[in-house]
Amino acid sequence: MLKRNPIFPNVIELNYQLGRIIGCNVYLVYNGDQWLLIDIGYEDVVDDVIETIRKMDFPFSNCVGLIATHADVDHIQGLAKLKGILKAPVLAHELAATPLKTGDPELDAYLAGEEDEEDNGPSFTSLDDLDDLSY
Repeated sequence: MLKRNPIFPNVIELNYQLGRIIGCNVYLVYNGDQWLLIDIGYEDVVDDVIETIRKMDFPFSNCVGLIATHADVDHIQGLAKLKGILKAPVLAHELAATPLKTGDPELDAYLAGEEDEEDNGPSFTSLDDLDDLSY
């Protein structure tokens, strides 16, 4: 088991926990045996997130939710993959619900290389299999 290293009582920030940066600030908040995640990060860090949760001995079945603070790609790209693994509900503010459910055609074009590279593009991405978002 990996020793839990909270930054505040019952709050673990995964970059701090791991001693290295895996992406955006991913917070695990726990109370007893129940826990939730705030923001997820890019899809390529989901395996690190899952492995860290497992090593800290948080049962996957006790995850009560995945919170998306906003729809920026660096906060939610891995959300669909993590939701599929944990089978937890996704929670977000109602203004983030549409971009989380449907994506953004401008960003899709940007990611496909169809827009000028000088443009930073919008800040959210498509999550096709995220069909039951609740907030």
